[in-house]
Amino acid sequence: MQGQNKLIVSEKKRPFFQLLIAAVLFTAAFGFLVYSFFYFGISNYTSKGLIRVFELFFYIIIGAFGFCSSKKVYIDLEHSKFRPVIEVLGFKFGSWTTIHNYEYVSVFYGSHTYEVNLWYNKNKHLELYRNKDLEEVFIFGYNVSQDLNIDLLDATKQESVWVDKEEWQQKMNN
Repeated sequence: MQGQNKLIVSEKKRPFFQLLIAAVLFTAAFGFLVYSFFYFGISNYTSKGLIRVFELFFYIIIGAFGFCSSKKVYIDLEHSKFRPVIEVLGFKFGSWTTIHNYEYVSVFYGSHTYEVNLWYNKNKHLELYRNKDLEEVFIFGYNVSQDLNIDLLDATKQESVWVDKEEWQQKMNN
């Protein structure tokens, strides 16, 4: 998170080995494409054969993107705008959304990770962050709820409870 009125919520940087896997997959995909066309010649392919070459190329590229992409959420508190973004190779994909009527921030256990959602307009939500470390996720959720001056809901257990943020801050300080 940064600044007074602007925040950037970001996943941790990808480990080097994942970037290495992405590089190998990108190289393999383009190598496969070049090999397929130059070795066999484009005129030797049937339409089904061409589709299969591009299909395999596409699947390898998608796998490579999975190893080098990251999720960020840009938050402009001054203008109540949020921009969830997927970044791949320096390119950002996502658009700004204006949100009013903040309700609360929730921390819960989702699909194999803990997640932080910002709830607004009674029943709408925006996923802000996810991580396997509950403490890190809770600290993040707490900070967002403080910045937006709204409540924090702990939904990690069977029964959800509203967090007493002053008490929680004192525990963190000790």
